[in-house]
Amino acid sequence: MNRKLAVDIDNTLWDMVKPWISVYNYRYNDNIIYDDIIKYDFFNITSKATKEDMFNILNKDSFWDSVRPYKYSYEYLEKLNKEFDVYIVTSTSYKTTHRKFEMFFKHFDFIEEHQLIITSRKQLMNVDVMIDDCIDCLRYGDYHKILIDAPYNRDINDNKIIRVKDMREAYDVIHTLPL
Repeated sequence: MNRKLAVDIDNTLWDMVKPWISVYNYRYNDNIIYDDIIKYDFFNITSKATKEDMFNILNKDSFWDSVRPYKYSYEYLEKLNKEFDVYIVTSTSYKTTHRKFEMFFKHFDFIEEHQLIITSRKQLMNVDVMIDDCIDCLRYGDYHKILIDAPYNRDINDNKIIRVKDMREAYDVIHTLPL
């Protein structure tokens, strides 16, 4: 049986928060920066826009043109894809899926459509390893947990979760796990 690996997209493989903040700042004449986001649900600091306004930014096809993969994401995900059964697991609104996934498959052209899973219940995944930036996706699952570091998850200290800064570090950590 092949080892199974689940990898989140947003803020794990590519940077979605910085472009999101940039659009918000432009539209609402604000000056939030990435390091200001110290909670995953950061809408409490976007005082000039509602949560609905913020999610509407993601519903614009043009937004996804500004989202770019992180350094090392392509290279190391491609390597992992050759060694594992890789699943791209994302929690996303149906309103964003078309353009988001069009851009995802453009940037990660070696991933096939059947590898994509959309769910907000990632903890139900039957995988060996999960890589994500959201602590709630890692905390309750029965798999090895790798957390991509971000300002909004730095207050988390859990000895069952391994923190890494990028996919290159995640790749190295995976090869030390008892799988």
